[in-house]
Order: sequence, then C-alpha cells, then structure tokens
Amino acid sequence: MLHRPNYNEFLAACAKYVKIEQGDTNYEVAHGWVEAHWNDPIRVAGGVRILEETWNRAFYSRGIFDMQQVIQAIVKYKNELNQLRSRSVETFSSADENVTAQLWKTFFEALRPRGRLVSPYVATAKALHLLVPTFFVPIDGAIAKNYGCSGSQPQGYVKFQHLMASLSCHILDSLTAKSGGDHQTAKTLICGSMYTQQTGSHYVKTFAKLLDEYNWVTRLDRGKVSAEH
Repeated sequence: MLHRPNYNEFLAACAKYVKIEQGDTNYEVAHGWVEAHWNDPIRVAGGVRILEETWNRAFYSRGIFDMQQVIQAIVKYKNELNQLRSRSVETFSSADENVTAQLWKTFFEALRPRGRLVSPYVATAKALHLLVPTFFVPIDGAIAKNYGCSGSQPQGYVKFQHLMASLSCHILDSLTAKSGGDHQTAKTLICGSMYTQQTGSHYVKTFAKLLDEYNWVTRLDRGKVSAEH
C-alpha cells in the first residue's frame, strides 16, 4: 500500500520536484501555447509536439509522430475534450471510463513515431494531460508500476485515474479538516499561494500537474530505496 500524504507532505514533495527540475519551463511553454490556441487544432497539435520533443525527448529522439494524425484526433474528440476541460481530477468516476479509453486508444495510435513499432505509452498520458490539464494526470512506466497500473492499457490508465481521484480527495480533505471550506477552496490554496510559497515556483499549476510532481518524487525515492536494498 502506497503512502497517502497529507497536504503538507504533498507540497514538500512538489518542492523537491521544483528544486530538481529547475522551473519546468518546457512544460509551461507547451501548456501556455495550447491554452492560447485551443480553438486551432493545428496549433494545439503543435503544442503537443513541443511537449513531447522536450518532456519526452528520449522517446522521440529518432523521429516524431505524424502531425496530421494528431490534428485529426483533436478534431474528432473536440467536444469530449471541451467537456473534460471543465472537470477536475478528483471528480473522475466510472462514468468517465469509456471516454478515457477512447481518447487513450486514439491518441496512442496518433502518437506512434513514424516508421517505428514502439508503444507511445508515456507520450499518450502526457498528451492527454496537456489537452485536459485539470483532469488527466501524466504517468510513466515507473509510476505506473508503483500504482499497479502497468498492465494492459488503457485499463491500467483508467485504474490510475481512479487512484488519482481518490488520492486527490484525501489530500484535499486533509486541508479542509484543518482549515474548513470545501475541496475547491482547498485546491485553490494548494495550487496557488501554498504551492508558490513552499516550492519557490514561478508558475501556478493544476492539481493534476502537482500529482505528477508528487508521483515523480515518490518514484525517485522508491528507486533509491530499491538501490540501497
């Protein structure tokens, strides 16, 4: 059973992430570009490319995906993406499983590097997060393994989203239990002033992005423990 942090432990992990990553500028550039050009699928696909060629550069070092396929995927699911962009990760439920699986399958095929029979597993999660940054949480192989979600996809990612929703509620509850208010108030505080003050980050991020930072640090720490043993 993985540790379920309170809001202080959660923010401490985010602070460690910010210190190691030194600003996360490539993510912010891609995120800002997509948000500024959301109604232009060509530019949105360009934002996905910016993210994948920086945040996921090792995977695409030998060639990028077919941009036209990504554009077509964005156009095909524009309505679904718009609906999910009004949602937050803690609201993920069984009613979201089918659309999540459909998005995963479509973008998985679109993000396959041209001419290579490899699985863009991490790339798909990163792209879904960029397109719906408040709702979908990025994942990588080590994080998936930590949460027991590294099996068949998209079932593994759907399970991961359920776990992230539960973890979100636990963290938000830990703050409301102390300060009162509701989840929205707690989330605004954690993602805003509490995050920037504790981490020194110049960027205000979504709760889904903070979950990725927490998971990345947890993965790093678990790796160190494994190496020591």
